[in-house]
Amino acid sequence: MLQLDGITKTYGHDVALSGIGVMIEEGEFFSIVGPSGCGKSTLLRIVAGLDEPDDGTVSIDGVDVSGWEPVERGIGMVFQNYALFPHLTAGANIGFGLKGRLPKEELRRRVAEIAELLELDAAMLERRPRQLSGGQRQRVALGRALIRRPRVLLMDEPLSSADAPLRERMRSELKGFHQRAGTTTLYVTHDQREAMSMSDRMMVLDHGRAQQVGRPIDVYRRPATAFAARFVGSPGMSVWPMPVRAADGRHRLVTVDGNPWPVQVPCPAGTEGVLVGVRPERLGLRPCSEDSAVLHCTVDTIEPQGEQALVHASYCGNAVVAAVEAAAAEQLGAEVDLWLSAGDLHLFAVDSGQRLADGRGDAEAARAGSAVGG
Repeated sequence: MLQLDGITKTYGHDVALSGIGVMIEEGEFFSIVGPSGCGKSTLLRIVAGLDEPDDGTVSIDGVDVSGWEPVERGIGMVFQNYALFPHLTAGANIGFGLKGRLPKEELRRRVAEIAELLELDAAMLERRPRQLSGGQRQRVALGRALIRRPRVLLMDEPLSSADAPLRERMRSELKGFHQRAGTTTLYVTHDQREAMSMSDRMMVLDHGRAQQVGRPIDVYRRPATAFAARFVGSPGMSVWPMPVRAADGRHRLVTVDGNPWPVQVPCPAGTEGVLVGVRPERLGLRPCSEDSAVLHCTVDTIEPQGEQALVHASYCGNAVVAAVEAAAAEQLGAEVDLWLSAGDLHLFAVDSGQRLADGRGDAEAARAGSAVGG
């Protein structure tokens, strides 16, 4: 179990991390995801003991390890470039950290144990890194961290240098490995698809602040902030501002031509506008329900994706993306009407970006949770 409590780190006037707190359970695969410069690698270095926080504590299995040296914390770390010794065999790389600390027979037994776990055969163990594929080098780097039997495994963007097909294979391998090993894992990545596909839970980080912590399906279905909505998803949620009009004690969204949408907005009195978000797959080329609303858009580009196409459009100067059938997208002209159901809208406060509780998302999140066995 890994617990972070109030982790804060500044560099001069720049705040790298601000009050980060989370409990990572035993055996959990937990990802920290966010854009470059958001503070995720800094947080990982603090957990590893390579950096010290200005405030806050790091606890492993209930013990405060703040101030402990990295070697004392019982952690293993896998780096972005794998950092393998080119002159040593794969087997020697795996056992390097324990060489001289264990009897030779025990070290050989440990290396064989790890090799079996990572599905590295005897021939692979005799090869040097340059003779191995990218996926095999990744497994050797994992083995070198695991042979120490760490309480927590830290991984810092280990797939970022791989090409797309290799990343897909390695994501699958890493997920399978974690299921076999069961080691508590903290994984840092800028690729939200990696976090979505491998994690038990994830933290979305931006400018040193945690935007949301939760299961990937919950973060996707019910983003807590406008940033999380835009960042998570491929492509992310389209978010744009809309004015709000109050009448009869109710607030309703208003289109650019002044017509009210069939959507009530839960917001404080005096609110003049909100941020509205919708997932690309929930936008269509025809009405989808009785409470459908329409966006009159200008088509910017069409991006074929096989059976589907992404329609990149502009609505009142705001970027909107719709995922539609490729055949239908081929028939589009310079303008398009994109339809959506009021129940598919996500609403956020303009000033803070925080989600506005609307009731619809709660039911949607509950359905999503039951669908994944939650």
